[in-house]
Amino acid sequence: MKYQALCIGNSSFDILIPMDGYPSENEKYTVNETIECGGGPAANAAYLLSLWGAECWFAGIAGDDACGGMIRGEFTGVSTNLSLMEFRKGYATPLSLILANTAAGTRTILHRKGNTAPLGFPPVPPEALKPSLILTDGHEPEAARAAMDAFPDAHTVLDAGSVRKGILELSPLVDFLIASERFAADY
Repeated sequence: MKYQALCIGNSSFDILIPMDGYPSENEKYTVNETIECGGGPAANAAYLLSLWGAECWFAGIAGDDACGGMIRGEFTGVSTNLSLMEFRKGYATPLSLILANTAAGTRTILHRKGNTAPLGFPPVPPEALKPSLILTDGHEPEAARAAMDAFPDAHTVLDAGSVRKGILELSPLVDFLIASERFAADY
């Protein structure tokens, strides 16, 4: 059996715009490239774990729109199991516009999260799912807690990017807290 991982959290569609500097207000810029792909901390982890050969499940929410379709295609391309992911009808997939200042090595993110009910975690998880690792980003704290309860022997990791309610709720429950500089400073 392959190493199994369960990643729970935010799934968004990212549009990354590299720029040599930060844009000024009320100006027009021409850019040479954009990078468009799925994003979100837990979703990125699920993609990479799948790419590296782990049997990985992703639990998150996307819409049944074009962005959700592109996310589904990327995950399918690396064999991520999406049976716990919800593609909600009429819901706009979360979208992030990321301005990457290549000169300063910084980025600014404009994120449309969407307003929707929380992700449900099945009361009886699929029989094939027996994760050694549960990774969450705090965006779906109820589902993350349900998964931790369902799989108490799994190692748990929390990607703490910023101080938010879900992260604060989950941080005392996990084995490993991976914190950004921003989270550490704000906390």
